[in-house]
Amino acid sequence: MSYDLHGSWEKNVDLHGKLHPTKGEVSGIGIFNTEFAADYWASKGMPKQKIIIGIPMYAQGWTLDNPSETAIGAAASRPSSASKTNPAGGTASYWEICKYLKEGGKETIHQEGVGAYMVKGDQWYGYDNEETIRIKMKWLKEKGYGGAFIWALDFDDFTGKSCGKGPYPLLNAISSELGNSFIFWMKNSTISS
Repeated sequence: MSYDLHGSWEKNVDLHGKLHPTKGEVSGIGIFNTEFAADYWASKGMPKQKIIIGIPMYAQGWTLDNPSETAIGAAASRPSSASKTNPAGGTASYWEICKYLKEGGKETIHQEGVGAYMVKGDQWYGYDNEETIRIKMKWLKEKGYGGAFIWALDFDDFTGKSCGKGPYPLLNAISSELGNSFIFWMKNSTISS
């Protein structure tokens, strides 16, 4: 998996599925990121074409201790508030993030880590959007990794109404970058035990 690398079990906010390490990291410094994990497996002999990169369709969320401090590493003493998809709090689906953005949440694209985060009041959510997913798909093709998988389809905007970009905007971002480029490999590969 290349998500849930950070979450509300920690006391500082961070992007849970980021591609690269970032300034401000408090836990897993330099290693809790997709690039490190995938490269580590490859360095230990796993064929790159068998390494599949996981893409979350949801956000990990926190309640900020100080709503004016929102950068990666900002203090947060508890999970985000309850969401429709998680009444206990701490996560929200992408379609919920779109609703929060329409209600005044402010989105920041983190170029260094390749991820997005949204702040609304004292609520902080780290997630992927269409832009960050496209960057990740280009990266995995350039590096020669085998493809991508998602968790979970129903967390994308399946109706197209929350984000206003048509049904499944995140899945479509993956598909638009990968297209059929991996079908040939899959048809011509063998699985060894």
